[in-house]
Amino acid sequence: MTMAAVQGQHWVIGDVHGCHETLVRLLSVLPLNDHLVFCGDVINRGPAIADCMNLVWELVCAGRATWLRGNHEQTLIQGLEQSPASGHGELLTIDTYRQLGDGLSRQWLQRLRQLPEVFQGEGWVAPTPDLTTPVAPTCTSVNPSGITTTVATAGSLSVIPRDQLLSAKATS
Repeated sequence: MTMAAVQGQHWVIGDVHGCHETLVRLLSVLPLNDHLVFCGDVINRGPAIADCMNLVWELVCAGRATWLRGNHEQTLIQGLEQSPASGHGELLTIDTYRQLGDGLSRQWLQRLRQLPEVFQGEGWVAPTPDLTTPVAPTCTSVNPSGITTTVATAGSLSVIPRDQLLSAKATS
């Protein structure tokens, strides 16, 4: 999935977890021309997982958002790939699978496989939280090169300078 160059503000949002009403309220107060970066875990746990998935995917397709693959998306992908038969083992422990059912979960598989693990802004990187240890507190504004990035998350999310992430990956 190719990321278009994004100008202006970025809103980094983590751990939506199927809470559609809360997501709609958040989106209603964000500027329409700003870019949204969903740092994984759009799915699982909440009461309206399919609605969240559809809304975020529509934003991605419209070029307004980037949806990163979180651990919950990865767990569903692995479960679907490892269980060719419906309702098998680990899949039944995944809220997304139980809410969507086998057919709809499998329809989402190709889209979920496309999700990137990192979003690169100008001078900063928003990785999926599982990729790094948090090095910045949540709800932080970052202003590299005059571009404002606002982090709004309920989970442990990091927005870190790109050179710091690259140097950390080089030593691991």
